[in-house]
Amino acid sequence: TASLDWNPADNDLIDLSAKLYHNRLKNTSHAFDPPTVYSYTTTGGSVENTSRFDLGRGALSFNYGGEAFHDSGESKLGFHWMGSENYADQITGA
Repeated sequence: TASLDWNPADNDLIDLSAKLYHNRLKNTSHAFDPPTVYSYTTTGGSVENTSRFDLGRGALSFNYGGEAFHDSGESKLGFHWMGSENYADQITGA
């Protein structure tokens, strides 16, 4: 994860915050033989800014920004049904 905060003291229009992230999870379950492997990845980022205005009779602020991300997951199920054939090739998903 990386982040940036920028708020210049002499500029009420900029109070910026930005973040980038990448997370990966991999887990192996030994409930079946052979084990089942799960993986999940998230990559994304966000940017937001607050602009402030002094209108004389009061203060006004606008907060705006956006976020985008991509998730992907995969499981490789490996097990022998009733101790016979290995169906792992037929039961894989993304």
